[in-house]
Parts: sequence; C-alpha cells; structure tokens
Amino acid sequence: MSLGESPMDEAQALVVGIGTGFNVSPVVISKGRVAQLDVEYGHIFLPADIAAKLSARFGAQAEKLTTIEEVFSGRGYAALYALEQARAVPVTNGTTALQTSVKQEFQVFYAQLLAVLTRNLILAFLPRRGIFFAGGVARHLLSTSAKAAFVDIVREPFALNNAHPVPVHSILDDAAALKGCAVFAR
Repeated sequence: MSLGESPMDEAQALVVGIGTGFNVSPVVISKGRVAQLDVEYGHIFLPADIAAKLSARFGAQAEKLTTIEEVFSGRGYAALYALEQARAVPVTNGTTALQTSVKQEFQVFYAQLLAVLTRNLILAFLPRRGIFFAGGVARHLLSTSAKAAFVDIVREPFALNNAHPVPVHSILDDAAALKGCAVFAR
C-alpha cells in the first residue's frame, strides 16, 4: 500500500441478490481496480443455524427446504409464508387485522433469518466495504418495520476478533446489474 491510500482502498464488498433467485457476488477492490468473482451460493445447503430456526418454527415441513435459494428467494419467501399461514390460527371472513398480524410476524421472522444469513456471509467473505442487497425480496423486506429485527441481529458483536461490523445497503435500482454489465460490454 502506498502513502495516501487508505486500508479501505483495498477491500472486499459483497452484493447479495434476493429476488427471483439467490446469489452473491464478492467484489474485490485493489489498486484502483474492481474484480467480481463467480459464485453459485444459492445452491449450497442451508447453514445449520438457519435450518434449526426453520425446524423450530415449522417442524418436519422445514426438512424439504435444503438450499439457501429455497429459503432466500421469491419462491422461498412464498413457500415459508404458506407454512406460516398454515401454522397460524385459521382466518375467517372479516379478520383482516389477524391476516395483517400474521404477515407482520412472518416478516420479522424472515428478517431475523436474513440477519443470521448476513452474519454468516460477513464471516465467510469479510466484506469490509459493505454488503449491498439487491432484488425485489430484499428491497421489500428491508423497507418494512421488520428491518429493525434485521438490524438488531446484524449489529450483535462477533466472537472472532477479526470480524468487524460492516455497512449494509439496499440497491433500489432493479436495473443496477444490467447497467454494471453494460460498462464491460463497451
């Protein structure tokens, strides 16, 4: 590192896409250049801590959810919400308050799951420059009141001395990935 460069000039970031599917894109920033690594993270098995939380809430129904993408994607969100509705008190006509309560409780639970995954990603990729969430599922969830539950868990201290809090951001532009690719197409 030369004089005048900050340690943050050479760092890693992580883009996490949660929409139709799930994937991460580690980004390495070094000597003024940016490199992105190829990954298929959505297809790995669920971490044990997330599987345990799913099992505690949904019992044997959670056993069919085995990969990260089966939980953290649009179809994962829908599948878990269906399980949540099945375990909730049966809703009769005219009880929209109960339906809203079930949805809000589920969003908090899902935000907590995402926070646990985020902490795992922080330890796996050490993205000191930050984590950037993209995709409709992430954007929606992190714009609800459930965001507070996410923040509380992500901010918990790590047991490892080398794991530091990282900034977390939401990418609001659905076309951001295409715009980034267009830069390289020229």
